Amino acid sequence: MHLDLAWAQVQRKRDADALLHLMEAERVAPEMVRYNVMARELVREMLARQKKSKTSALHRLAVRAGVLD
Repeated sequence: MHLDLAWAQVQRKRDADALLHLMEAERVAPEMVRYNVMARELVREMLARQKKSKTSALHRLAVRAGVLD
């Protein structure tokens, strides 16, 4: 459910809300965020739009999900 909600928020360009849903999905089932193609693509899309530093919560999530090394 959280991945679907995150997808909807990314489509609306509400990345902060999407990030909260992805983080909750990771809390419940970390393997889902790490290995789910849609989750990883959502993280990539949000990273492309992000203007903040590499110390942000999104960047840390991207590293944990294997999107960034």
